Amino acid sequence: MNRNPSSDRAKTLISLGICGLAIIGAAILGVDDNPPGLVLAYVAAACFVFAFVHSWRSARKFGLLTLASLVGFLIFALIHNIFEGFVFPIATGLAKSVVEGISVAAFFLAVLISPAGFAVGLMGMVVMLIRKKFQRQRT
Repeated sequence: MNRNPSSDRAKTLISLGICGLAIIGAAILGVDDNPPGLVLAYVAAACFVFAFVHSWRSARKFGLLTLASLVGFLIFALIHNIFEGFVFPIATGLAKSVVEGISVAAFFLAVLISPAGFAVGLMGMVVMLIRKKFQRQRT
């Protein structure tokens, strides 16, 4: 199958544009105990992940994304908790700022990107398996 690189690029840019708009919407609505803001934050994360994987045509790749997202969630949640609970209280000066930055980044990766990657990977895997089944039936 010949793929059109400009079409893939357009899909990527559209997905990233929707991601940006969803981030702006989430920031305006707020995500502090506000379901619409949280939904927009997760939509933004899913669009961000989708922007990089929409050209995949293999259930195996999406399965690996699902597994990597699950493992990533566990690792980033652990990193956040270790830094927040043990390292942050004893750090001082510049080290405290660096530890806090790593802890916040790990929190966002665990809470937003990993679940979005899991969902996109799972849906992509199911779609590719269904597509493969129908292609076999036609031939």
